[in-house]
Amino acid sequence: MAGAWQALRELDRELALALLFAPSQHRETLANLATLACEAENAVVAASEPMLAAIRLQWWVEALESGNSEGVPLVMRLLAEIDSATVTKQALIDLLGLWQDSLTSNPDDRFSCWNGLFTLMTSIVADQGDDPLQDVITHMTHAQISDHSHLTDEDLIHLDRHSYRWLMILALTALHRQQGGNMASPMLIWRMLGWRYGIARPKAV
Repeated sequence: MAGAWQALRELDRELALALLFAPSQHRETLANLATLACEAENAVVAASEPMLAAIRLQWWVEALESGNSEGVPLVMRLLAEIDSATVTKQALIDLLGLWQDSLTSNPDDRFSCWNGLFTLMTSIVADQGDDPLQDVITHMTHAQISDHSHLTDEDLIHLDRHSYRWLMILALTALHRQQGGNMASPMLIWRMLGWRYGIARPKAV
């Protein structure tokens, strides 16, 4: 499974750098999941018509179901993750299913797909008995995340207590990409650093 983070960096440098804030013991697994999400996203975005995207997504599903990597490094790493019981085959197929469903529901709005990725990531990193932070994750992938008003004080405390600031950074990065790199806030990088190091925003006078 070695080399997952580097592979993600070659595919999506911003997401890879965001994962540097994640727990190091889980970073390779999280990188594999993020890479799979990027492949699914690219399948939808790059395809000239939905049918072509559906074919590409189905290839990934069938590769995981059959266990035949066909020499594709990402599939090989994901199969290794399954063998080590880090993540289940069904969880990966369900993740791809979100992008498949988006083709018929709302191809231009895939926030729910990324929401699924973050939920899966959290379930892997969370301590036993920890809350999966579903409500917080949903807030983070909301289209209005450029204004943090959708995150309540309780959400922020929950993120802090469970050391999930890395997830907020990753969500902001993914949202920035989802919006074509034109997020309303030009302060993205400062928000990331603030979330990582606990820099509080100035309060209104």
